[in-house]
Amino acid sequence: MAGQFQPETPDMRPETVDFSAPSANLLADRMRFLANPELLADAFEFCQPAGFNAQEWAEQALVLEGSLKEGRPIPLDDRNVALLVESLEGNRVIGQAGKRRPQLIELARQVAFQLEPHAGRRVVPEVD
Repeated sequence: MAGQFQPETPDMRPETVDFSAPSANLLADRMRFLANPELLADAFEFCQPAGFNAQEWAEQALVLEGSLKEGRPIPLDDRNVALLVESLEGNRVIGQAGKRRPQLIELARQVAFQLEPHAGRRVVPEVD
């Protein structure tokens, strides 16, 4: 079921997370952009996560895009969480939705709420 977590690991972080089809499509949209190493390096220019390698992370973004589109559970390791958060926070489609598509803004807020416990911080989608 979408939004349900899989069995927990000993450190109490769920192993995987499932996203509803609309949520997955929202995340996959920008993940395609993050699959470019140069653009990914720009996205993380001012705050690079531990172990950041633009080429490896871009390859993982491509894997995540496919997993999201196919509705597969997403493993919740630090790299995937960072990519998912960046995909949501940097998604300009959300901000451009404005009053025309309030359901998209609400969907982004729900995804942000779902990611926050794993990101260890507040996740803020770009909303104008």
